[in-house]
Amino acid sequence: LTKKVRILCKNNHEWSSELKTIKKRDCTICKEQNRQQEKQNQEQEKQQRLKEEEGLQQKLFEEARKKFQTHYKAQKSDDNSEQNQKQNLQQIIKNHAIYDFQLTLRKYELIATEQAKEFCSKINSFDEFQNILAVYKFSLVPEECIKNFFINLDVDSVKNEFRKLAKCLHPDKNKHPDAGTVFHKVHRVYDMILKLK
Repeated sequence: LTKKVRILCKNNHEWSSELKTIKKRDCTICKEQNRQQEKQNQEQEKQQRLKEEEGLQQKLFEEARKKFQTHYKAQKSDDNSEQNQKQNLQQIIKNHAIYDFQLTLRKYELIATEQAKEFCSKINSFDEFQNILAVYKFSLVPEECIKNFFINLDVDSVKNEFRKLAKCLHPDKNKHPDAGTVFHKVHRVYDMILKLK
């Protein structure tokens, strides 16, 4: 017969074990309770950390929101200044002038492209196609349209736009026989606009 021994732990948990296999060991119930307690403590710590992180995130969000509102108010007060209103209006007019001009150029693009292709085929060279295309486009665009484009720009922008056009329309840069005529057409408008400015 195997003898069994009753064991009682310090928390009054009782269990029995065979005398041959008895060893000094902790109570399994106490172990499980300790493990559960430790798990619970870890969960509480995790929840505490999450709460702290959430609080920190909320604080950072509030700081960012306040900075944005301060910046927005400062910008709004700047926008209300008369000088900024004038600059904004000038920029809108400039953008509108460029957009209108580009629309007009697109309107003549198909006809000009066909004419440029035909001319390049005759001379057996498509190297200068873009410059030749510019000649045909600006020969079709009315002078009034070029004038409306230039007049809505500030002096520096007028000069920049004219330089761009001169690079492709000037007879020294363009081999097309009508390049000189078209260049003088644009130059005439340019001179007139600079006198008005």
